[in-house]
Amino acid sequence: MIQHRSTKPMSPPGHARDNPIPTSSAVPPIAGRRKALFAVVLLLGAIALGEGFCRLFLHGRPDAVWRLEQAQFSKTGFPSLASVLEFDPDLFWRLRPSLAGYELVAEKYYPPAKFSISTDALSCRLMPARLGAGRHVVFLGDSSTVGLGVDDDQTYASLIQARSADMQCRNLGCVGYTAYQGRRRLETFPFEQPPDVVVMAFGVNDNLPWDNLGDAAHDRLLHCGTEGLGRVSALVGAVERAVLTMRLRSAAPRKRLTDAEFAEQLGGMIQWCRSRRAEPILLLWPYEPQLRTALYNSKQTAMTQVAQRERVRLIDLVPVFKGHSREALFFTEVHLSAAGHSLVADTLLPHLGGSASP
Repeated sequence: MIQHRSTKPMSPPGHARDNPIPTSSAVPPIAGRRKALFAVVLLLGAIALGEGFCRLFLHGRPDAVWRLEQAQFSKTGFPSLASVLEFDPDLFWRLRPSLAGYELVAEKYYPPAKFSISTDALSCRLMPARLGAGRHVVFLGDSSTVGLGVDDDQTYASLIQARSADMQCRNLGCVGYTAYQGRRRLETFPFEQPPDVVVMAFGVNDNLPWDNLGDAAHDRLLHCGTEGLGRVSALVGAVERAVLTMRLRSAAPRKRLTDAEFAEQLGGMIQWCRSRRAEPILLLWPYEPQLRTALYNSKQTAMTQVAQRERVRLIDLVPVFKGHSREALFFTEVHLSAAGHSLVADTLLPHLGGSASP
C-alpha cells in the first residue's frame, strides 16, 4: 500500500503555527494611547501657559486711546495731567474723583501756567453746592470746558454760577474728550434730577488723528472678549482682540471722529435732552488763529449744520473773541486764560434763562 505524505508545510521548530509574525509598522495599542495622552497633556499645558501669560500681562490693560492720551501730555506741555486722570472702561478715562487742590504746571509755556484742580466724588470739576437753585445747568466738553490752565473758581461754568442768583451748575468736561465720550458721559451720569439746560462744546479732539482708529473702533476693542468664552478666558479674549485689531487696522487713516460721526453724536445728545425736557445749546469754541481769519474748520461747520437741522441754539464764540488780543484771552491755541473764561461766562449767561446775581 502506498502512503501519501502531507504537502502542508511544517512550522519552524519552536514557533507556534497559528501566530502571525509581527511587522515593523504595527504599533501596540498601549503605546498608541500613551502618545495620544502625551499630546493632549502638551496641548493643555500650552493652553494653560497662554492663559496664565494673558492674565498676567494682557488681561485688563488700559485701552489704546488712554495710552495715546497719556503720550500726548508731554508733547503738549502738561505731563502732570496723567496724575489727575484715571482709566475708565466706559469713558476711556475720567478725572480722578475727590481731588483737593491738586497743583498742576503747564511747563511748556512761558511763564509756566500754574493752577490747581479739585473734583467731587463723581469726577466733576468741583463747584460749590447751591441750595434751592431754580435752574440746573450742565456743561459738557473737553479740556477747555473743564478749565485747563485756570483754578476751580475761574472756569466759565464756575463763573456763571457765581454771577447768577439761582443757577446750580455742573461741569462734566474732561481733558481730551470727544463728542463720542461726551455723549456717553451724559447718558450714564447719575443725575439727581434732569438738568434744565445742557451746554455742549466739542470739536477739538474730535478732529485729531492719533492711531488711525476712531473712538467707536477703540470702544469695540476695549470691550472685545468680554462676552462668551472671552469673559472667563483671557486667552480667548486676547485672540478675539488680535483678530479685531487686524481687521480694524486695515482701514484707511482717519480722525477720531469723522464729520458725520461728530454730527451723529451731537444729535444723540440733543435727543437725550429733548426726551427729558432739557434745552440743548451748542457752543462753538474759538481757536486763537481765528481772531485773525474767518475760516472755520470742518467740525465747526458740522456743528453749525446740526444746529440748523435740529433747530437748537448755537452760540458762536468766534465773533465774540475777535477784536481781543491773544495774550488777553488765550494761553494756548485753544485753552483760555482766566480773562477768556470770564468772557465766555458773560456771553453765555443771558442765554441760560436764570437771574443775574445782584
